[in-house]
Amino acid sequence: MRPIMPRLNPSNPALAVTAVAALPAIASQPVRKAQIGCVMMTGEFLNQDGYRLTPTGRDGARSTCGPTTGSSSSLDSWLNPGDRYTLAASPRVLGPCPIGR
Repeated sequence: MRPIMPRLNPSNPALAVTAVAALPAIASQPVRKAQIGCVMMTGEFLNQDGYRLTPTGRDGARSTCGPTTGSSSSLDSWLNPGDRYTLAASPRVLGPCPIGR
């Protein structure tokens, strides 16, 4: 009786690539991500690692995090492919931004 899937053989790299390509792409799924940082005057969010993020609402429209401008905030969001952040909840104010942010 023949096996349903041939065994992977290092001498046949094309078969190994085909087997790996058949796996689901987990990296393309949205991931829940919490961010802590400051809301800038432009409405952008500067996280603790120094990355500027422009969160969007669930409808895809840009969210400015309006009332939290100038404050240190926590964002609960979904990280989508292409580094797009979709807010999962309203920003939570933690206090004033550190000087220089």
